[in-house]
Amino acid sequence: MKEFDRCVDELHLQGLKLHPFLHSYPIDSHPLLDPIFEKCAKADIPILCHGEGDCAFTTPAQFAEMANSFSDVNLIMSHMGFWQLTDIAIEKAKKIENLYLDTAMVSDPNVIHDAVDKAGANKVLMGTDTPGGSLSLELTKITMAVTDREKRALVTGGNMAHLLRID
Repeated sequence: MKEFDRCVDELHLQGLKLHPFLHSYPIDSHPLLDPIFEKCAKADIPILCHGEGDCAFTTPAQFAEMANSFSDVNLIMSHMGFWQLTDIAIEKAKKIENLYLDTAMVSDPNVIHDAVDKAGANKVLMGTDTPGGSLSLELTKITMAVTDREKRALVTGGNMAHLLRID
């Protein structure tokens, strides 16, 4: 927490990424993460978290738990439930105001289209996982999935600019 406080207070951290799958902890571990979420709420810092549906640490239900527990924190589910749980992830984002979906590595443009259609264009963020992923491929998927230019502008940067308070 001391290093996190330093990053927020001295370096003006704008966003935080958590990776429960890589570091072996559940996203809804209140004893571990409540202090971090509380600091993010106070500093208005969004949290991006790896969110694959095939991992017991990052299910849409666990994201919903944290988003509901910390309504002042904008929580971004990267990979939006990745294959197995995308429908549930979209439904959770539709119902929870501060839960957002990131499109990184979502292979089917139809899933992205459904997320924009059901949860709203303002709840979907283009993700790339660059350099691991391909920026051009991710942009192509968004272009295919979101044909409305205004909605696509939100997904490809407008929503993130808003979350980072740079719009």
